[in-house]
Amino acid sequence: MTSSANRNSIDVVQVTESKETARSGRRRIIGFRFWKMFLAAGAWILAIVALLNLLVDPFGMYGTGLFPSMVSNRYLAKLTLFRAADPPPSALILGSSRVGLIDPDLVTEITGERCFSWGVPVARAETYLAIMKIALDEVDAPIDLVIVGAEPEVFHPTSEVHPMARFVPEFSGYGDPLPWWSITIEKVSRLFTMEQTQASIGVLKASIRGERVGDWIEWGPDGFPVGMDPETTPRVIEEDFETRLKRGLATYPDQRFEISSFTHLSPERMGYWEEFLQICEENDVRLYVFMPPPHPDLLDRLYELGAERIFEETSDYLQRTVIKSGGTFRDFTHLDSFGGDPDLFSDEVHLRKPNAEMMLRALLSDYSQDESLE
Repeated sequence: MTSSANRNSIDVVQVTESKETARSGRRRIIGFRFWKMFLAAGAWILAIVALLNLLVDPFGMYGTGLFPSMVSNRYLAKLTLFRAADPPPSALILGSSRVGLIDPDLVTEITGERCFSWGVPVARAETYLAIMKIALDEVDAPIDLVIVGAEPEVFHPTSEVHPMARFVPEFSGYGDPLPWWSITIEKVSRLFTMEQTQASIGVLKASIRGERVGDWIEWGPDGFPVGMDPETTPRVIEEDFETRLKRGLATYPDQRFEISSFTHLSPERMGYWEEFLQICEENDVRLYVFMPPPHPDLLDRLYELGAERIFEETSDYLQRTVIKSGGTFRDFTHLDSFGGDPDLFSDEVHLRKPNAEMMLRALLSDYSQDESLE
């Protein structure tokens, strides 16, 4: 009896273990199927997102042309305008978006030179080098006057050039050129970003509603903004100046100035700058370089965070290299250096047109005197 009971007990245990094993196997199969379906669904979603961003192309990176770009590639736009200029200009305005409202017509009025505005987002030293080589070597423009805005960020040791520049071969081929496969990887990776997806959805919604889609700014043949006034952009209309300035004071030091890694001027970018100066000198290009002013409140904030040394180092370096190359340098970091008005800013760094005009007149104040000495 005892032996039979033991066998029955063993049989029950074995049956129980078998059932538990079967249940565990089913759970594993169900779990595998769940994750397989989950990953497949995720892959489909990513594929749909990538296809959406490729077809809509809200930032004009892929050239599909099915929808208007929300923001055009300003490096490509300025290059196209410059190549189409007839006759080619003899003067250039170079710099970041901070030179955007320096009027080429005013340069012509003061100097008599036909001028083109070649300000592009987040310009760095290699940007200036690329533009000069394009203008002189590729387009063969008769450039004999260059006006350059150069803030400290031009020599930042770690910040990358703008993606718009990296996607235009004429620019990516200068400075630190990226191989084609690196550019391709970056383009593909950006198909999956939230920024592009939100922009694509915005373009589709606006198109369905019949609303205007496209960059808020248009340029004339001389590269200067026309049509939609940059001082009446949607952001400027929707927000008062104090709101924009307050946000800039909070975000610019870390996000744009990248102050935590701005420990010194980049030797590599200093090399690009000096090559740029050498090209100007060899081609008898008259050079006027200035450091543009940030809003005084932003300058105070940057100084509080320890950036004063960087500003001074940049000013000293520009002064030394520009004068050595036979050019003129003006440090306009402080508004009172040219009589600027702190109320005539669009945000924490961009001058409105009256300030830009005062600054340009101060920069070129001795132009006639220079002419008479030649």
